[in-house]
Amino acid sequence: MLTFDPNQLFDLAPNGILIAREGRLAYCNPAGRDLLSQCGVKPEPEMPLPEALAELPGQGSAAFSLGGSRLLAHTRPLDGGTLYELQPIPTEEALSVRELSRISQELRGALFHTIGSIEQLKQSGSEQARREQLSLLLKSSCQTLRIANSIDLMGALTDSSSFSMEPLNLQALCETLFHETASLLEPIPVALHWAVQPTPPVMGSQYLLRCLILHLISNSVQAHATELTATLAVKNRQVSLTLRDNGTGIPPEALGTLWTPGEGLKGVHATGLGFGLTICQQIARRHHGSLLISSNPEGGCSCVLRLPADSGKQKVLRNTPVEYSGGFPDYMVELSGVLPTALYDPDELL
Repeated sequence: MLTFDPNQLFDLAPNGILIAREGRLAYCNPAGRDLLSQCGVKPEPEMPLPEALAELPGQGSAAFSLGGSRLLAHTRPLDGGTLYELQPIPTEEALSVRELSRISQELRGALFHTIGSIEQLKQSGSEQARREQLSLLLKSSCQTLRIANSIDLMGALTDSSSFSMEPLNLQALCETLFHETASLLEPIPVALHWAVQPTPPVMGSQYLLRCLILHLISNSVQAHATELTATLAVKNRQVSLTLRDNGTGIPPEALGTLWTPGEGLKGVHATGLGFGLTICQQIARRHHGSLLISSNPEGGCSCVLRLPADSGKQKVLRNTPVEYSGGFPDYMVELSGVLPTALYDPDELL
């Protein structure tokens, strides 16, 4: 069973968290109260669960309607009761004309930076100026690719085609990613710490899980974290990856929109389309897992990715991701917004 301290673990969680025992509400976090209120339900201690919630299975994921709103619920047993993690289901408005216009502006901005760096590079008189312009050009190109990759993933995660998952060693995947990013993060600097215990394999897409973990690392760096600790553990056939940083954290007013397409961390400490965390959560869901993000009381942020251990049964993920296949490694694309300006040797770039 999952052990918890609701005041510390769930109070600042951006998802709605409800705990029920014997059909009655035993705990509801602030995000859950706001979400239920928007659906016309006023949470009260020991109140009977709304019928739509009570009818959900005791474990798994399911969509349901409440007060005219569509919600996604992830349920699991918890200490003699049931834990519900609730989230609104995004509508087609996520890609409205306004959003498409904003995506176009982001791409144009990155491309204009690229063109400007090329023009400056032509006029660079000194080796140092040339080096800086090459670095800016690389960052702008990476940023363009990051936006393109996000659009690809958004399409892939809503497509109806299928692809198979394979058994993955999450420890090996994380260690590879940390090794790849360590040299890039060293000049910033960010200290990476790694604490693991032997874990069983998980069923998943290596490409999608790489995207998810890299995005969380990139968010920590953009939040000016100097320490990033990754902990891998297993309990009750659930493999958990926890990324904990000492960055600026997430203000309470932003927690409620972390999963909202087009919002995410925009206006907090990150730039981009605002779809990154939405994509990360959808990747976790497609792996039959969950992603929980909370602010630490002492500062910084914690991200917990939970995935079911491999049961040996064949599974199929919906959708085939579109992967960028040339130019820059994916970890450089994800970290493009935080790379130092004068990091690369120009002779290595040409």
